[in-house]
Amino acid sequence: MERVAAFVDAGYFWVQLSYLLYGEKRKREDILIDAPKMRESLIAAIHDQFSECSLLRIYWYDERDPRGILTEQHQALARLDDIKMRYGTLNAYGQQKGVDGLLMADLLALAQNRAITSAIILSGDADLAPGVGAAQMLGVRIHRLGINGRSASSPILMAEVDKNVEWPRKEVERFARKADFQSARIISMPGDYPAAEEDDPSPLTDGENAPEPMTEAQRRLLELNAALFISSLSEAEKEAVNLHHALPPELDKRLLFQAKMTLRHFLSSEEKTLLRELVQTRLDADAAPRSDETPAPFPAHFDSFIANQPGAAPRSEALAQEDSAQESAAQTTDAEAFPAPADEAPEGSHDRQMLLQCATRFVNSLPEEEKTLLRDSPRIPQERDRELLYQTRLMFQRHLWPEEKVILRAYVQSLLQGDSQDIESRLDQCAASFVETLDAQERKDVRESYGIPSELDRRLLFLSRDTLHRPLFDNEKNQLRNLVRQRLAADDNGQERE
Repeated sequence: MERVAAFVDAGYFWVQLSYLLYGEKRKREDILIDAPKMRESLIAAIHDQFSECSLLRIYWYDERDPRGILTEQHQALARLDDIKMRYGTLNAYGQQKGVDGLLMADLLALAQNRAITSAIILSGDADLAPGVGAAQMLGVRIHRLGINGRSASSPILMAEVDKNVEWPRKEVERFARKADFQSARIISMPGDYPAAEEDDPSPLTDGENAPEPMTEAQRRLLELNAALFISSLSEAEKEAVNLHHALPPELDKRLLFQAKMTLRHFLSSEEKTLLRELVQTRLDADAAPRSDETPAPFPAHFDSFIANQPGAAPRSEALAQEDSAQESAAQTTDAEAFPAPADEAPEGSHDRQMLLQCATRFVNSLPEEEKTLLRDSPRIPQERDRELLYQTRLMFQRHLWPEEKVILRAYVQSLLQGDSQDIESRLDQCAASFVETLDAQERKDVRESYGIPSELDRRLLFLSRDTLHRPLFDNEKNQLRNLVRQRLAADDNGQERE
């Protein structure tokens, strides 16, 4: 008689149930299943594949709660006969880790010990294919049980197993249904909800499952969590929230994760909404007393980068008139003086202003000792660069384009290096330094060429990169080459006059 073990990937199980019931990926609390019926249906599917077999057990692979506590869902499954719970881990972002490796390790251990002769896997993950192949080499026959059609599984895994079968939709719908109410959040045991006489359960009603109102103690705990979260925010993060009047996605995830760890349960929709409102209200109240303060003007040496004309009003006034005709003209001037990279969006001038603000805020937050070290560094250190990109991402509420990252880092380096000079003066210095390094033959080659020869051009760009502590933009490279040719032409004119 065959000895069979079943291996269930819970991540695949829940995702495919949501697609089958809703047609889209949904959270687990949106699905209600009758666990005993599910077990009976799964065992029946195993016996359909291996008619004369003895079931060793069903291994259920799932992630553990971030606090290391077993959820009600896990406890409901663990109480069932023949089911062995096996847990992976969650990282800081709530992503499941280690489940595939654990499943393959158990499969191979049972195969090597000759504890099983056959196995059935409920999964569609291609990462399991190597483990399946290794178990087959040990003489184990492996079938794959799928949910929601062949398109829901990896072709690699489907090709590796010995047989592919589908869990009939009618069987799945016998134990799974939509959960339309917050109270129906966990896998049910008998008596958790009224059992329907028919195979297709009847819809739940408001009277049966109306959520309980939030208590004053729950509200006080949420207020405490809001205060703790705000105290953990940096000034840049607070400014990002105040700018958009909403929590950026990364901060929102952090808020909900902190509250879940503190309250020791998953938050309901009502709790999430109230918690976000409490955070926003507190931040608005904190920002109100500072609303009349005038921001410090931007450094004057950024005239070649930003929209302000020489002698224009401070930056704070320019931002206040952003929608006026003067600001539109300033943005046009900025686009001419500092053209956007080839792949940058048309609205790059507005984004460039925000990039400059983010760079200025970042530099101002650095201690003087670190500013001194960064001035002598050819690039921003990795940890500080991650911090810079994180703060800017919060302000933009999206990931930056590669061109935007280049511009942002250039602004930071210019703020650190160009305290008393604008970019044109520094490029002129680079050209002068380069011309001094040329010998007579190299000067002749530059004069007789339409452009600067490639070897000399690479040397020029390398010198300028070391001087400016960043790569040059295309318009800056062209300007630098013109300055070199102008200096050589001026030297020739001086020699002729002599």
